[in-house]
Amino acid sequence: MISDWIYNNPTWLWGTILVALVTGGACVGLAIFHRVVHVEFRRAHNELAGFIVGPISVTYAVLLAFIAVATWESFSHAEQIVDLEADYVGSIYRDTQGLPPDMGAGIRNDARQLSLLTIPYAL
Repeated sequence: MISDWIYNNPTWLWGTILVALVTGGACVGLAIFHRVVHVEFRRAHNELAGFIVGPISVTYAVLLAFIAVATWESFSHAEQIVDLEADYVGSIYRDTQGLPPDMGAGIRNDARQLSLLTIPYAL
């Protein structure tokens, strides 16, 4: 039911609602926490929290860097595959020049249509 609502409405609408709900929940939780936990108790634990947040932040930064590098390598690999495929299509197009005219023309037309679908500026 919820997936139907998500897919049948624009992304900006359900994204805005999701962000508003999460932000509102965080604000309500913070208000409840401030009323329940005394200020002196929280102040006593601030120094310990600083020592805990430091290593967690470094770990998060390293993890984020690994994700960025992996994404860049994946993009680079995809670019190499596309270049290789375009090279193959160009080679097929050039190699058909030596075939009989009727056979070569059909293959060149197919290669031209394939290249126009994938690479608009080729051939």
